Amino acid sequence: MNTDSRIRSATSKATQKWLDELTVELRLRNVTGAAIGDTLASVQEFVADSGQAPLDEFGSAQEYANTLDLPTAPAGETRKAIVRAAFGIVGFIVFNSTIGPWATGGRLDLNLPQLLLMMVPFALVAALPLYLLQGIKNLWPLFLAISVGMASALLAAFLAPKPGEEAWLSLNPTPLLVASIVLLLVVSVIGTISALTGPDERLRDPLEDPATSRRKTALSRTGDVVVQWMFPLAALALWGLTTALRA
Repeated sequence: MNTDSRIRSATSKATQKWLDELTVELRLRNVTGAAIGDTLASVQEFVADSGQAPLDEFGSAQEYANTLDLPTAPAGETRKAIVRAAFGIVGFIVFNSTIGPWATGGRLDLNLPQLLLMMVPFALVAALPLYLLQGIKNLWPLFLAISVGMASALLAAFLAPKPGEEAWLSLNPTPLLVASIVLLLVVSVIGTISALTGPDERLRDPLEDPATSRRKTALSRTGDVVVQWMFPLAALALWGLTTALRA
């Protein structure tokens, strides 16, 4: 690759990074998908015509977003989606912890270290308002929180009391199992209603014809609905596996 090619590649990456940052800033402002698509297309057209980097012409993505007056969607949709996902994770962790003891007719026995580790996902959900905004702008806080929560749940499983060991806490798994199922279903139903009735948040090309737009919107909403039922489907698969292993 010659010098000119390397410069063009670096410029293209910098422009795309700026556009990605602008998309996040506009999402945080609840700007509609159609308006974001129009804005991105305008910036890309300017860059193509002028050869200038958007950072040089418009300043940072945040600064440029502050100058725009664009139509907005109902407030808080992104935050609500992340909160629903967090509660879905908690529900699945509880389901995973209780399905085994319930299937064998036993009790959910916990020692103190195991209980403390199982509380980590709940603490992360409770602290979500502290890092949610930063997590939307930069995915690593959310990724780190999810990783820590899942790792603590897995480690807790390995620390379960061995047969004959005294448990620090012994619980009937049935109420917890039922509660986790209810939580998973409620979260999924709310998410499905939001996916089907909420605004079309897909980033749309302003030159997209109506037929193509309707088709892509339908596909996008279908995909969103499938995602909403990810945890209940995983729980159903785990239930089936547990039942098959007992047969």
